[in-house]
Amino acid sequence: MISLDPLNLDDDHPKTDKSLINNDDYVDITEQVFNSLSLITNNKVVKSDYFNLLDGTRALEVLNPKLDTGLIQLSQIELEFDTSAPQSLDQIISINNRSIILLMSWLNHSSLPVTVLSNRYISILLDNYTLRRSPYIDLLDHFSFSEKRLPNNSTSISTSTDKSSTFEYQLVHRALKIFSIGLTKFIGICLKVGQDSLYEEEDLTMRNMNLDFLMDVDPDEIIEHIETTIEWLLSESQSHTGVDILVSQLNLIKCLIQLILIFEHRSQLFDPTNEVTHLTSIFNRAQEQISFLRVQEYGNTVEGSFSKFVQLDMDNKNIPSEIYQIPSSQAWDSLSTLFSNISMYVKLSNSTSSFIQFENFLRFDIANQIEDFNVIARGFFQLYLVRDDKSILGSFDTLTLTDYVFESISAVVGPNSTILRLNDDKDVNSQKQDDWFALVGELENALYQNLCIVAHNPCRQQQLTSRALLVWDTLQVSWESFELDIYSTLQIGDDLGSEPALPISSYIYYTKLNLMIDLALNGTALELYQDFEIYVIYWYSNYLINLLMELLSTRIATIITNKIHYIEKVHPKKIKKVKAGPKKENLKNQHQINTQKHLPYLLTIQKYHNEYLLKYWAALSNLLESISFYLIVLSAYKLIPVFESELIFKSRLKPWSSIGIPNLPTFQQYNNSLKFDNSEPEKSISILNHIKTKIDSSIQQYKNLIDNLKSSEGISEFWVDTTQVIKWYEDILKTSIGYSLEISQFTNIVKESKTNDLSTLYKVNISKGYHKQFPKITVKAK
Repeated sequence: MISLDPLNLDDDHPKTDKSLINNDDYVDITEQVFNSLSLITNNKVVKSDYFNLLDGTRALEVLNPKLDTGLIQLSQIELEFDTSAPQSLDQIISINNRSIILLMSWLNHSSLPVTVLSNRYISILLDNYTLRRSPYIDLLDHFSFSEKRLPNNSTSISTSTDKSSTFEYQLVHRALKIFSIGLTKFIGICLKVGQDSLYEEEDLTMRNMNLDFLMDVDPDEIIEHIETTIEWLLSESQSHTGVDILVSQLNLIKCLIQLILIFEHRSQLFDPTNEVTHLTSIFNRAQEQISFLRVQEYGNTVEGSFSKFVQLDMDNKNIPSEIYQIPSSQAWDSLSTLFSNISMYVKLSNSTSSFIQFENFLRFDIANQIEDFNVIARGFFQLYLVRDDKSILGSFDTLTLTDYVFESISAVVGPNSTILRLNDDKDVNSQKQDDWFALVGELENALYQNLCIVAHNPCRQQQLTSRALLVWDTLQVSWESFELDIYSTLQIGDDLGSEPALPISSYIYYTKLNLMIDLALNGTALELYQDFEIYVIYWYSNYLINLLMELLSTRIATIITNKIHYIEKVHPKKIKKVKAGPKKENLKNQHQINTQKHLPYLLTIQKYHNEYLLKYWAALSNLLESISFYLIVLSAYKLIPVFESELIFKSRLKPWSSIGIPNLPTFQQYNNSLKFDNSEPEKSISILNHIKTKIDSSIQQYKNLIDNLKSSEGISEFWVDTTQVIKWYEDILKTSIGYSLEISQFTNIVKESKTNDLSTLYKVNISKGYHKQFPKITVKAK
């Protein structure tokens, strides 16, 4: 048997001369180690069946103070802190204040053991609750601040005198207890939201030290106890100053718990008269409490009430860490942002009157702003948007997911597409109808996945978008085959004269192109591209935008125009040709629906496409093309690299290479786009002037677009709130103006220089720009 008794753990000889070391203090285990090799057979590690080798990779070194939580040093006061002892009102308020700050510290990319659970009151409360859970005990009786392990001769602040009737004792065992219970319940809600809609570590650290954060406790019961405690405190307010602060803290916790009410609210989608005052009153009340509490002055918390005790005492698989606490101002700002984020999307989502408004709300008010959201507000939105029954905003009774799919299609190619009524056609055999239902189901799943993308962090959005592209690509092939088959065999479906219109396939292609463009440009915002890769991304994005504009202005525009023509010209002629009777009455009723419902919507969609989408894509195309040309010129003057390797080309565009339609541009096309001869300065200046003219055109297009958004007679009707979309385009406008100035400056440099290699005199600096999709590219003298 090997004995390590002679070893002294306190000995430390990092710089000691080896000749001075007494070898008698050490045990030579060399022979035993080599002898133990005989136990290893078949080249396998000898281990217990209860030990997973993966656990070995996560193992922490014992007896190392930086890794071993068992070596955490606590003071006597911290070890023997008595959570059941009475405390003054000021101390209770200070403890609650620090707990709120630590809550927001946890949500700021930290963990519970080094934030909220450093509060001894909360850790002992949860420890006792976990041990005493029972459905037959009253709520407050489940929780206790009593620490049975305290020694009888404890030197803690507790005394042997019975003070259970004093105000200070009641503050701890009524006010502080229900505050801690409420705060813990909200943490439990956050953990549940995190498990359902966020990512561990990436969004929220959900390590709970095997404690039950009141997952099964009825929130209404906690709120009832909070209200009872507030009534008691108000009755004591005449005798004790500062009670109003404690009451405000309890009201704030109540508001946090009541956030779950947004999941119970069922909206009538596309009905702007939805009643949400019961929710907005909660958000407003919370902001009032935050405004009041953040300006109060708080004293220091009682010594021992916050410590690293929980890291030493409970199940902890992490290394020792100091308590993490963000500045109080940052904590209150973060908490205010949490409520303002939720308030914003509850109000706007319940004010949309059309699918186009709802789609723009998701894009500009949620997806584009998501990085500025509080992490819990993000998690809440995902569960608020798509409920457990897959209904959108809980509107299952009035709008199923299938209805939502049809609304989405109608917003692109117009309503009343023949193919969408196939299930009502008695002349279609059951097999075709089964195929139709299966394809609609696949469309539902694809659109559902798209809805699940918007609330994730930008990095995760990028990953999920990449996955979604494959789904939509497969859908396009399936639907195109189905539409062509139905049209050729049964003559069912809209047509463009001599060919089928393929409205569903066109919608899918339109959606896919949007996703492909987002994937490319959002990668710039995430800094996924090297400097030499920016050109190919902008060049490829512009290629996709031109395809999208062609689709909108040709096939989709023709589909919509034909539908309008049918309602205004063709259908009235049909009515005239039919003799009086039930058939004629049915045609008249249909015509009334067409003229009162479908025709106005078609004209609205036509206006949206012509006055917004096509103009927006044209402006973006001009901007991307200008920057691309500018990058080629900079490359020609040896100021910025642009790769000419086919391997790098294929590698950079790999995320889009598996898409069947549209075809990926060839390397030869890319290589041809790089050709630029800067041997003649006059030619270079001419090209730069052309680039500036194009980018100035983009500037004017964005100015017109912003003016149109601000005008009540313009396109503002397509947004519930134009604040974010205007800001989005104003940032792009600043980007365009910035590039215009840079191009003018570089033109002057070219005029003054007498060389086609400026790398010895100048350098290019790429930094964060005004808009997240466009970095700032500046040429500076060395």
